[in-house]
Amino acid sequence: MNKQQAQTALNQLSPTLTPMIGAHTFLLHEKENAVSFKFKAGTKYNHCKIVLNSLDLYDMTISKIHGGRVVRSETFNGYYNDMLTSAFEKTTGLYLSL
Repeated sequence: MNKQQAQTALNQLSPTLTPMIGAHTFLLHEKENAVSFKFKAGTKYNHCKIVLNSLDLYDMTISKIHGGRVVRSETFNGYYNDMLTSAFEKTTGLYLSL
Protein backbone atom coordinates (compact mmCIF):
# COMPACT_ATOMS: atom_id res chain seq x y z
CA MET A 1 0.00 0.00 0.00
CA ASN A 2 1.40 3.37 -0.93
CA LYS A 3 0.55 6.73 0.57
CA GLN A 4 -2.18 7.45 -1.99
CA GLN A 5 -3.86 4.07 -1.41
CA ALA A 6 -3.72 4.65 2.35
CA GLN A 7 -5.36 8.07 1.98
CA THR A 8 -8.03 6.53 -0.25
CA ALA A 9 -8.77 3.84 2.35
CA LEU A 10 -9.08 6.42 5.10
CA ASN A 11 -11.31 8.64 2.95
CA GLN A 12 -13.54 5.66 2.15
CA LEU A 13 -13.97 5.06 5.85
CA SER A 14 -14.69 8.75 6.42
CA PRO A 15 -13.11 12.04 5.32
CA THR A 16 -13.90 13.43 8.80
CA LEU A 17 -12.00 11.00 11.03
CA THR A 18 -10.08 13.60 13.00
CA PRO A 19 -12.94 15.97 13.92
CA MET A 20 -15.54 13.24 14.47
CA ILE A 21 -13.60 10.73 16.60
CA GLY A 22 -10.29 12.41 17.40
CA ALA A 23 -8.26 10.19 15.08
CA HIS A 24 -4.49 10.60 15.38
CA THR A 25 -1.18 8.76 14.93
CA PHE A 26 -1.80 7.65 11.36
CA LEU A 27 0.74 5.03 10.27
CA LEU A 28 1.39 3.55 6.85
CA HIS A 29 2.50 -0.10 6.95
CA GLU A 30 3.85 -0.56 3.42
CA LYS A 31 5.00 -4.16 3.83
CA GLU A 32 1.61 -5.20 5.23
CA ASN A 33 -0.38 -3.16 2.69
CA ALA A 34 -2.06 -1.41 5.61
CA VAL A 35 -2.81 1.88 7.32
CA SER A 36 -3.65 2.29 11.01
CA PHE A 37 -4.71 5.04 13.38
CA LYS A 38 -5.65 5.61 16.99
CA PHE A 39 -8.78 7.46 18.08
CA LYS A 40 -9.80 9.15 21.31
CA ALA A 41 -13.61 9.19 21.24
CA GLY A 42 -14.24 5.55 22.11
CA THR A 43 -14.10 3.78 25.43
CA LYS A 44 -14.57 0.23 24.04
CA TYR A 45 -12.00 0.60 21.24
CA ASN A 46 -9.15 3.00 20.43
CA HIS A 47 -7.26 1.61 17.41
CA CYS A 48 -8.13 0.71 13.81
CA LYS A 49 -6.06 -1.02 11.15
CA ILE A 50 -7.17 -1.34 7.52
CA VAL A 51 -5.42 -3.79 5.19
CA LEU A 52 -5.83 -3.92 1.41
CA ASN A 53 -5.81 -7.66 0.71
CA SER A 54 -4.82 -9.57 -2.43
CA LEU A 55 -8.43 -9.59 -3.71
CA ASP A 56 -8.49 -5.76 -3.67
CA LEU A 57 -10.88 -5.85 -0.71
CA TYR A 58 -10.35 -4.49 2.78
CA ASP A 59 -9.70 -6.30 6.04
CA MET A 60 -10.27 -4.10 9.09
CA THR A 61 -9.35 -4.76 12.71
CA ILE A 62 -10.74 -2.55 15.46
CA SER A 63 -8.98 -2.98 18.79
CA LYS A 64 -8.71 -1.74 22.34
CA ILE A 65 -5.03 -1.34 23.19
CA HIS A 66 -4.12 -0.64 26.79
CA GLY A 67 -0.69 -0.82 28.37
CA GLY A 68 0.89 -2.02 25.14
CA ARG A 69 -1.32 -5.08 24.79
CA VAL A 70 -4.52 -5.81 22.89
CA VAL A 71 -7.41 -6.11 25.34
CA ARG A 72 -10.11 -6.87 22.74
CA SER A 73 -10.47 -6.75 18.97
CA GLU A 74 -12.96 -7.33 16.18
CA THR A 75 -11.85 -8.27 12.65
CA PHE A 76 -13.79 -7.84 9.42
CA ASN A 77 -12.42 -9.61 6.33
CA GLY A 78 -13.22 -9.13 2.65
CA TYR A 79 -15.15 -5.89 2.92
CA TYR A 80 -15.86 -3.55 0.02
CA ASN A 81 -15.05 0.13 0.57
CA ASP A 82 -18.69 1.09 1.16
CA MET A 83 -18.97 -1.45 3.99
CA LEU A 84 -16.13 -0.05 6.14
CA THR A 85 -18.05 2.85 7.69
CA SER A 86 -21.04 0.82 8.84
CA ALA A 87 -18.80 -1.91 10.31
CA PHE A 88 -16.76 0.72 12.18
CA GLU A 89 -19.84 2.55 13.48
CA LYS A 90 -21.65 -0.65 14.53
CA THR A 91 -18.60 -2.02 16.36
CA THR A 92 -17.43 1.14 18.14
CA GLY A 93 -20.75 2.92 18.62
CA LEU A 94 -19.11 6.04 17.16
CA TYR A 95 -20.52 7.93 14.19
CA LEU A 96 -18.30 9.13 11.36
CA SER A 97 -20.80 11.59 9.89
CA LEU A 98 -23.59 13.82 11.15
